[in-house]
Amino acid sequence: MANTKEGTVQIAGAGTNPESNQKLYDDWAPQYEQDVRGWGYNMPEICAEILKAHIPAGNEASCKVLDAGAGDGLSGKALVEQGFTDVTGVDLSPELVKIAQDHGIYTKAEVADLSQPLQFVTDEFDALTVVGVMTYLEPDGCSLAEFCRVVRPGGLVVMTHRTDKAHVWNARHQQLIEEGKWEEIAISDEYPYLPNNPEYGEDIKVIVYVFRVCDEPTILKEPEATSEHLPAGTYQIAVQKTDQVSEIGADLVPTAGRILQIQAIHGGLLYAWNLANPGRQVLPGDFIVSVNGAAGSVDAILQEVGRSTTLIIYLTRFARPAGGLGATVPPVITYTYLDYSAARFVKPTETMSQASTDTADSAVEKIEPVVVKRTRKVCC
Repeated sequence: MANTKEGTVQIAGAGTNPESNQKLYDDWAPQYEQDVRGWGYNMPEICAEILKAHIPAGNEASCKVLDAGAGDGLSGKALVEQGFTDVTGVDLSPELVKIAQDHGIYTKAEVADLSQPLQFVTDEFDALTVVGVMTYLEPDGCSLAEFCRVVRPGGLVVMTHRTDKAHVWNARHQQLIEEGKWEEIAISDEYPYLPNNPEYGEDIKVIVYVFRVCDEPTILKEPEATSEHLPAGTYQIAVQKTDQVSEIGADLVPTAGRILQIQAIHGGLLYAWNLANPGRQVLPGDFIVSVNGAAGSVDAILQEVGRSTTLIIYLTRFARPAGGLGATVPPVITYTYLDYSAARFVKPTETMSQASTDTADSAVEKIEPVVVKRTRKVCC
């Protein structure tokens, strides 16, 4: 039971309403640290140790950390004791933030609602800790995406989940892995959470999760499509392999020994392309005609796919004209993909060779895309 201004209050069943939780912690602020320490709470120290263990030795002082859900500064104090000196703290409760500011632990401490977009620039932090907080957030909210946004690629997110709540976050964790937002680094065994609090005891423990933020595809914005997907014809994409995404990610079937039909797409470069370009998707049934100029031989195309880092791929989609055989095939539509790791523009070749299929088009003026880049720091 928490000793608040309004008396003792049960906290294990607190929900996810920000206003209610702000009031709870504002009322609890003067007694908060005494209560949780009396209950045996040591997760700030454990999480600080885990973060230190996952960064290069000696980099603590140069590692810029966001302590999300800082409370009155317990987590910040634990981070400083581990050598992290550039720590920013945010919390929902203004009263707890005032106490944290008085302690002088944080480079900056301010009020923030983690269920809303954070007021930090993209890639601002090298690491983020969120200790004893996820219970008050919803998996379908913006919190995890925001953590990935404000932590630079290669940076770490260290968070705790209560054992009675962890399962509701599993699908969201996995979704961000599949989207290439982060990768799972470690999941701890169960730790005692508040062992001396009868609401928790041995029934509710806590698990620590460590994720590394990945380079995301830089979104390529193009002129609006006039249909949901590209029309029939020959088109081009350019993709670049990274440490996170290096396979083309498709089931391919040779056709006449010269081209490859895409049977299915399941992750990899083509899946990443489709995520970044929902209106310009590569589809099962399309044919890969050439890769980096290698054409006319399935073996040559596959060798180029395996050998090269940058893949400039020409594909053909067969027409299904409503107007019969006399219907014309739409002009070529060309578009590109961007390098994951450095937001470097991948320039396709200026001229398009004729595809080795009966549906190849003559080259026409290409649509100029608008490129949106994200500035990246070098990973530690």
